[in-house]
Order: sequence, then C-alpha cells, then structure tokens
Amino acid sequence: MRFVITSVNYADYLAVTLPAWKAILPKSALCVATSHGDAESRRVTADHDVQCYITDAWTRKDPTSHEGGEPTFNLALGLDETLGLIDGGPVPAPIAGEIVGHASADCVPFGTWPDDAVFDDRTVYAFWRYECLTPKALAEHQTGIRPIAKFPRLKNTNGAPIGYCQIFRAKPGRRFGSWPTAGKFDTQFTKTFPRSEMLLDVYLLHLGPINVRENWAGRVVPQWGAA
Repeated sequence: MRFVITSVNYADYLAVTLPAWKAILPKSALCVATSHGDAESRRVTADHDVQCYITDAWTRKDPTSHEGGEPTFNLALGLDETLGLIDGGPVPAPIAGEIVGHASADCVPFGTWPDDAVFDDRTVYAFWRYECLTPKALAEHQTGIRPIAKFPRLKNTNGAPIGYCQIFRAKPGRRFGSWPTAGKFDTQFTKTFPRSEMLLDVYLLHLGPINVRENWAGRVVPQWGAA
C-alpha cells in the first residue's frame, strides 16, 4: 500500500493532520510529498518520522501531455511521480493491484482504515469530508463535545471521489496525468473508472475555509486558525 499526503506550503495544516494519518495507516505506506522550497513541510514530516518525497513536478509539464499550458500547480503530475505511476519514473512502480491513494494536508481523518478486501480494481474510492473552520471546533470534536453531525458535509462533484482524497488499485497505465493547475484532473481521473464509492469507515474534517478554485494554482488560504 502507498498513501501520499500532499503538502506544498501547507505545513501549518500538516502539523495537525499528519499525526492522525499516522494513527490509521501503516508507517511503511505513508509519505508526504512536498516541494524543494517548502522547508517547513519537510521539517514537520521529519518531526513525525514519516517518509518525505521532494519534487519539482508541481511546476513541470509532462512532455507526453497535451493538456493546457505551463503549470502553476501540477498536482496530478506530482502525485503520479510520488506514487510511482509514471512508467520509467524516479519512483519504483507499485505492484499491479497494490492499493494507492492520496489526501490533502488540510484533511484530518477519524475512524479505522478499511480492510484490503474492500477495495476492488474497478472502483475509485474516497471518504466524505466535513467543514471544520476553527481549532476550537476541531478540539471539541476530538474530545467528543461536538459530534460529526454538527459539521456540514461538503459536496463532491457528482457525489464521487475528488481531489482531496482518492484511493484505488494500481495497474499499468493508470495515472492522474499532467494538468496546468489542480483543477479538473481529479474529476477526469474518476471518470476513468467504471465505479466510484464513498466509504464510511473513515471520515475527514476539512480544516479551514473552502476556497476551491482560488487554490487550484497554489495555496491562498490563510494560516490554520487565522480565518
């Protein structure tokens, strides 16, 4: 299994969410992907003794891609490289059928990771996310004061897995691609599967405001707790 948390200039969020991911995933499966310029995300990752992959893929265009112009935040290519989905890329490819996935650094998980038997080769999976705007609200949920029913569930395009979290089984040729921004790659990737499913074993609290389109070209949201 391989699971990547993307954190490009999101160290303040990563410091909150990474311990929770460590608690539900095998250490050998977990990796944080960041950029050469993001020293803080690298520091947080090292503090938690988690693998870190550093790449400039976020601002590169895959020469085999015909999608758009020069990238401002090529999340798709960064994920492909980190997860080993590029044929002949710098990271060894996963075994065919291996479970791979990713999540954004601003999502904190709660629950128990599903059994491997849950995941089939024809389906892309994810967990629902709920809006959590403040550290106080997060602390209230962690201590049981505020149940998940008190947090608004955020919408997904067509109710299917989108860019904050996607999980699937690897197979040759299955990759995210190369896109000029973090927009649209996720919904196009989901369409390549015959099925999609939102699992209930885990749920995510999305920390901070939802500025979806504004963040497609790189982070613009305020510091966690400053909103």
